[in-house]
Amino acid sequence: MSVRSKANANGSTRRKFIKSAAGAVAGAAVFSGAAPGILRGTAHASDEVQIGYLPVNVMLPVYEESVGFWRDAGVNASLFRAAGGPAILQALATGSVPVGDIGVGPAIIAAIRGLPFYYVTLASVMTPDHPLDRIMVLEDSPIQEFADLRGKTLAINQRGTMPDAALGAAEQKFGLAKSDIDLVPIPYPNMAQVLTQGQVDAIYPFPPADAVAEVRFGARTVANTTDFSPYIGFTTLAVHREFADENPEMVQKLVKGAINGHRWNNDNQAEARSASNSFLSIPEDVGPSVRTAYWTRNGLPVMANVWHLYELQVAGGIIEPVDGIEDVINDYFVEPTQRFTLPALEEVGFQADPTIKEMLQGEYPLLPKPVEEYHTDWDRQILSM
Repeated sequence: MSVRSKANANGSTRRKFIKSAAGAVAGAAVFSGAAPGILRGTAHASDEVQIGYLPVNVMLPVYEESVGFWRDAGVNASLFRAAGGPAILQALATGSVPVGDIGVGPAIIAAIRGLPFYYVTLASVMTPDHPLDRIMVLEDSPIQEFADLRGKTLAINQRGTMPDAALGAAEQKFGLAKSDIDLVPIPYPNMAQVLTQGQVDAIYPFPPADAVAEVRFGARTVANTTDFSPYIGFTTLAVHREFADENPEMVQKLVKGAINGHRWNNDNQAEARSASNSFLSIPEDVGPSVRTAYWTRNGLPVMANVWHLYELQVAGGIIEPVDGIEDVINDYFVEPTQRFTLPALEEVGFQADPTIKEMLQGEYPLLPKPVEEYHTDWDRQILSM
């Protein structure tokens, strides 16, 4: 069955489960004293929407204060800064925050668990020309290439994250299994310190922690994630289903604002870097070295990326293979794109996107089928431009 096919009877059963799960989550929130927060019709009345995000520069809300793309689209965005990804998912699930910028990997896990979300954009993307996280060592380390990590200690933020999953693709590229590396959970802000203290042999930081290690501690790069998984779409705008069903026009405004934000970030890279560095309080000496993502010009999901992230997480032992995963992906990614994203894009205007065109034809090491078999109609439209 194609990911573009309509959900069958299993999909219908799944939607019933989603409604049941949503009710259970909301009930738990009330029992614990948390407010479900989805008030019927309030978005139409005030056009104010709370949006959850994490303080990293691949999250679109980081740029709203300086650019105002949601404001210009008619959305009064109130930003909710979460301490971690699970906090955003919990706030979304209870409805206390109806919209959240989340990672595509966690989005897939949330979909498998039946949480009541729609995913309506693909935002930040890592490509060979826009690498983000990387494996680093001290300048005098004997580790010169990825294969030298065999039997060494490597600091990762935590197990079950996308860097952890991405290491599964490295085995195909370099012939070194993840099990041959001793992975040590270390928070990103502490990685440079434990590296210089000799507690680990290498670190796997995400911006800006990698820039701190490079600028202040002289760390050098052994491998970029893009060396073994060239294309990864990082973030998506997740919307609670009840909010979206009751406020479809607001969701389209959110999508239009997001697309304009993506385009501004790409077209004004120096200003975008400055805006995110200021918002995140990045030190001046580190700021110029902070890596930045590419942003999709049309906000459309690359379905090969979604499927590859699913396969990476299965291969990495983060999730088990799921029966009916095609229906899940269709229900959470494809149908919301058709319902909300494409109509919004018609108003904003479709643009050629050479980088995403390359991504659509890129290498996805763990996909079981040729990349073309995952293409949607909108993928083919980008390829034709």
